[in-house]
Amino acid sequence: MADLTTGTQHKLTFDREFVGYPCWSPDGRELALEVRRGDDIFIGVMPSAGGTPELLNEKRGLSWAFSYSPDGRRIAFAGYRDDTWNLWWIDRGTREEQRLTGNTRLDVYIRYPSWSPKGDRIVYEQAETRGQVFLLEGGRPNPSSP
Repeated sequence: MADLTTGTQHKLTFDREFVGYPCWSPDGRELALEVRRGDDIFIGVMPSAGGTPELLNEKRGLSWAFSYSPDGRRIAFAGYRDDTWNLWWIDRGTREEQRLTGNTRLDVYIRYPSWSPKGDRIVYEQAETRGQVFLLEGGRPNPSSP
């Protein structure tokens, strides 16, 4: 964390693995963040003054925290489970997760969920990865190829 007035920096975590991509709770007392444990990334929370992250979920895969609901009860995140990306939220009190989208396509990913100010909507990025494979023979470009 950095003080914008003085530029003073303060380290908040001392985790043995990766901890990153924090987002503020609405009251500013807590941070949600991504916590790596082995090959998986979980949703963690910690006091905004620093400390040890507390894991909220235990489902294997990738959970990328991004935004608290305006009332602070839920955290929206992009989750990679069963080979697909979907939009999820996790309840801070019950730790119950709910999948919000029904993506089944392997070439689609979902990121950056953000709550509306009223808490009645979530915007997010949904993108498709597509590509083409070309073969270049003889090492010289062909002017007629796309």
